Amino acid sequence: MNQLLIYTEQTSNRLTYTFDLLFNDLLGLNYELTSDRDFFLNHSGAKFSYARQRIKDELFFASIYLLFEKTIDLQPLGIYDYKELQGFFSTPKNSLLPFDIFASAFFMVSRYEEHFFINKDRY
Repeated sequence: MNQLLIYTEQTSNRLTYTFDLLFNDLLGLNYELTSDRDFFLNHSGAKFSYARQRIKDELFFASIYLLFEKTIDLQPLGIYDYKELQGFFSTPKNSLLPFDIFASAFFMVSRYEEHFFINKDRY
C-alpha cells in the first residue's frame, strides 16, 4: 500500500501524536516519517517536508519549535489569516502556508493554553 512520506529533521511525541491524529485518524492515510534526506529525495511517491528549511523542490511546510519541545511554555500567539484558514505561529514565505498548520492543530487539540490559567476552577 502506498503511503505518504514526511521528512522531518527530528521526531518527538508531540509530532507523532499530531500526525497520527491528522493523517491516520482523521484522513485515514498511512504515513512514514524519515530524517534521511537521501531516502526522501529518492522517494517517487507522495511526500512533503516539515522542517526548518526546504530540501529541494518538494511540498514544504515550515516547522516552528512547538512540536519538538519537551516542556510546556507560554507561547506567543498571533492569529494568521490565509484564504479561509486561520492559524497560529507564523512561518517564512517559502512555506506552503504562512503559519505552522501542524503546530496550530496540536495547540488547539491539546488545549495547550489551559496549562496557564492562574485562577483554576474545580474542573
